[in-house]
Amino acid sequence: MNAVAFVDTLRARFLERLAANLRGARVPGGDLAAWVAPLPTAALVEVLLHPAGQTREILFAAVGTVRLSGRPVLDQDFMFGALDHVPLSDTAQGALMAWASCRLAREFLDAGMAAEAQRALIAVTRSIHLWPTPIARRFEPRIEALYAAAEAMRARQLAQEVA
Repeated sequence: MNAVAFVDTLRARFLERLAANLRGARVPGGDLAAWVAPLPTAALVEVLLHPAGQTREILFAAVGTVRLSGRPVLDQDFMFGALDHVPLSDTAQGALMAWASCRLAREFLDAGMAAEAQRALIAVTRSIHLWPTPIARRFEPRIEALYAAAEAMRARQLAQEVA
């Protein structure tokens, strides 16, 4: 399945869920897909995150806004004005930094370079207080586990040198 077919299938599934939420309600024009066509798929997902009773009201506001001014009511600018398509929000930057640091430490461990892995993890823990709380909570256990693995590898390497 190519990417376009996947996105179309995904959008169709979201439309099915929206139709279930709107069961019994009148849809302008009678066709849900045509009515919400101006909205991006991400906006449909955002609508589905709200209680089913609010679906019609949110869709009316979002579709009306898009058709009148070209901007959806639901903010879907995940890149936050980034010209290079890299998210600029604090949460996105924290998540990218945490993920990249864990990935780098894992690559050092896979290469048998325990000391370098520990240095990378120590460097990232110096800035962990700058990350949004959900990001820190998510990555702290991963960082601790990687540091423990690096410590164990380093102990094995030192034991082999001594022996």
